[in-house]
Amino acid sequence: SILEPVMKVYNFIKYAATILGVMMLVFAGITFITAGGDTGSKEKAKNMAMGVVIGLIIIWIAPVVVEFVFS
Repeated sequence: SILEPVMKVYNFIKYAATILGVMMLVFAGITFITAGGDTGSKEKAKNMAMGVVIGLIIIWIAPVVVEFVFS
């Protein structure tokens, strides 16, 4: 089909973003754990983790939404 090359690129980007997202979640977790009593660092780590999770959900749900809209 004509969309096959586009889907290959999308899948590559999706998996690369997932790997990067997992690394960012680990970094946010380490930041949260090592923050100690610093509420600013804890809040920053929580916001980072929330952003990563929302981004990963959007990346993985996007093809389902597009297929639903166009079918």
